[in-house]
Amino acid sequence: MSFDISSTHVPILAWAITTFTKGSVLELGMGYNSTLLLHTLCRKRKIVSLDNNKEWALKFSPLDNDYHQIIYTPNWNECTFDQEYWEVVFVDHAPALQRKEDIKRLVDKCTVMVIHDTEPVLDKFYLFSEIFPLFTYNFHYRVIMPNTSIVSKTVNVAEMLKE
Repeated sequence: MSFDISSTHVPILAWAITTFTKGSVLELGMGYNSTLLLHTLCRKRKIVSLDNNKEWALKFSPLDNDYHQIIYTPNWNECTFDQEYWEVVFVDHAPALQRKEDIKRLVDKCTVMVIHDTEPVLDKFYLFSEIFPLFTYNFHYRVIMPNTSIVSKTVNVAEMLKE
């Protein structure tokens, strides 16, 4: 089977977006397989897409509109995304260890969080094993690599995905 390894999060992200349909969406790290998907599926919903790579932000700047904000941020730690509540958060940004820090900032600020690159062999780079226990519910999509996980403090995503 041949597929684009940067798209392995699409099944879980699409499920999250089409299951949790009311609130705002935060994307940390832009890409062809996430930013375009969110822009298409989240019509009339607030989406904020952030990236610390100016080139990526410029690539997606034509999508910027009243509902979808495309934002370049040179410093993740100066972002105020943790000042509001998000229904869905997608985490796929650089640098690797920044993901753990931003997930900790958002643990109580979202309904569900979709996290890319979560296979155990990559834990030495991302340290996701330190953040998974912060969530009550975890589902790890291990069908294709890189793996994707969906986590929540309030929604039993594992049970929902069994259905």
